[in-house]
Amino acid sequence: MKITFSENRQKKPYVATNWLHSIHCKKEFNLVQCLFCEHLLKEDLNAPVAIVESEKIAIIAQTKMPDYLWLATGSLNEFKPAKLNVLKGRRVIAFPNLGAYYHWHKKAVNLNFAIEVSDYLEKNATEMQKKNGLDIADFLNESTLNNN
Repeated sequence: MKITFSENRQKKPYVATNWLHSIHCKKEFNLVQCLFCEHLLKEDLNAPVAIVESEKIAIIAQTKMPDYLWLATGSLNEFKPAKLNVLKGRRVIAFPNLGAYYHWHKKAVNLNFAIEVSDYLEKNATEMQKKNGLDIADFLNESTLNNN
């Protein structure tokens, strides 16, 4: 049996992401999302925390630099107090993707606790890497490739 979705696909402009609860719940629902891998904070109370944008980056970086607990915001604009307050009292360093340093640094300054925002990528990337918007996982993989 062949399944095709093209006949029912909405082709006009529409909201690309929707949540099941927003379609089926009759009363208001307040979705509160957490950091990716936030549950790991309870397992090691003393490990430094590294924050990145995507889940993919967190997974790759965890394998390359396991001394940190690698968490992800889920997107560039999710680096905000509602998600980050859980990190209060921890040593935290954020590794924004290339081109996002100033955006995250500005937000970190306005938090009521300290988060270091690394400018390592901005200082060490080539113009081509900056143009391609690489992330810390790309650099970790590249250094691994160069060491072999």
